[in-house]
Amino acid sequence: MDFLFLALLTVFALSLKSMLQWYQRRKKIWDGIEKFGGEKWYPIVGTCLDVITAPRNKFYEIYAARNNKHGPIFRTWMGSIPAVHIMKAEHLEPVLNSTSNLRKGDFYTFIEPWLAEGLISSSNIKKWHHHRRLITPTFHFSILDNMGDVMSEKAQLLAELLEKKADGQYFDIYPFLTHCELDIICETAMGVEVNAMKDSNSEYVRAVYGILDIMLYRMFHPYLHPDFIFKLSSRGRQQKKYLSILHGFTRKVIQERKEKLTSGENVMQELSEEDKLLGKKKRLAFLDLLLQANEKSENRLADEELREEVDTFMFAGHDTSTVTVSWTLLTLSNHPEYQEKVHQELDEIFQGEDRPITPQDVLKMQFLDKVIKESQRVIPVVPTIARQLDHDVKIGEHVIPAGVMLVMHLSCLHKDPEHYPDPERFDPDRFLPENIAKRHPYSFIPFSAGPRNCLGQKFAMRNTKILLAAILRKYKVRSEKKISEMKYNLEIVLRPQGGLKVALELRNK
Repeated sequence: MDFLFLALLTVFALSLKSMLQWYQRRKKIWDGIEKFGGEKWYPIVGTCLDVITAPRNKFYEIYAARNNKHGPIFRTWMGSIPAVHIMKAEHLEPVLNSTSNLRKGDFYTFIEPWLAEGLISSSNIKKWHHHRRLITPTFHFSILDNMGDVMSEKAQLLAELLEKKADGQYFDIYPFLTHCELDIICETAMGVEVNAMKDSNSEYVRAVYGILDIMLYRMFHPYLHPDFIFKLSSRGRQQKKYLSILHGFTRKVIQERKEKLTSGENVMQELSEEDKLLGKKKRLAFLDLLLQANEKSENRLADEELREEVDTFMFAGHDTSTVTVSWTLLTLSNHPEYQEKVHQELDEIFQGEDRPITPQDVLKMQFLDKVIKESQRVIPVVPTIARQLDHDVKIGEHVIPAGVMLVMHLSCLHKDPEHYPDPERFDPDRFLPENIAKRHPYSFIPFSAGPRNCLGQKFAMRNTKILLAAILRKYKVRSEKKISEMKYNLEIVLRPQGGLKVALELRNK
């Protein structure tokens, strides 16, 4: 009896100690962030009451209003997740430059069911370092040149498909761009064709869009944050079905490519006789390059780790490029004088020839490069990024305690009047070298910055330029709405509500 009493007393004491330590950590966080102020806090939902009770199409308006009301620094509670929001270049720099606060924000946990510990979502920093070192060489310029062939082919097909829409009538171009990007990403990532431009109802394509919708819904509804509740919900069951499709597809491709590599069979994509006559080259996909690098590594990635990185490439690649192309078409439609300058640049490069776009052509698209960057500044592709603090960090005069998620608003950063006078004005000359040199180095970071910056940013920019060039060398573009009239859906990327309605006109009739 005495032994049982002592055991129960020990368990109680340890539990009490654990609870006290938890309380002290939470009190430190509470005291550390409450001084910044923000929306009213409520039990369970934190400061998310207005989001939970609002329709999805109002999310971006709510967050933009919060930033305007409480910025440049304030706190929120996403349920039980404490967050501090920042939007000044000098505030972001010490966070993004840190080598000790490398974990992504807590809301990235909602994409882990799909991507697990891939480069974007990994919270295991040792594992992240190893994967990053292994993957970095696969984005070498010479390899990007090889992938550029796929981009050019798919962009050319897109331009041809759009011809039936070039009647001066407004239509939604967004699905065309999305399906083109999925075709590009599937072929460059895995070396397989899903033909989304011709078959947008494929099971894999539907699963990609479906799981993204579910992850976003869960993120903004704190009562679905606990796994055991989410798995019992209808969305949790649907996510399980989507994951089976997505993971099954990638695992099957990995197994097939590994078997070819092991048997010594050439894993390079086989070309048709027609392609050979046209002088096209065989090419390796990201997965093939990763498998080859993995074979040479002392610490090899397991099949599931390979799957995580291929799925991460898929996730990160198609959405961001689609949105970047969309917003650039919108800004050029709103500024025909700059669209004309892009047309002139493309005419000088191609001299009227209807030929594939080469890496050398992309290097010459210097004005288009400035237009894309100014479009990324005016309309953010990824409006927010986040870090989970493992150590206290000093921002200005404030110390933000460990355990807090720091949410960095690129949408506000890129419109800071201190760095961009008259920030709503569209002006590609902001990205002339002499003007860039005058600004804070962290005042424009569409691909993040520091150790966890986007590894695929050169891939993304090349992809964006090729798609835009394929469209704009052939068409004039008009948008149905002005930039100021656009409504947005706040997701991981910023999507257009109701699509992007444009009218196309053939330049050379």
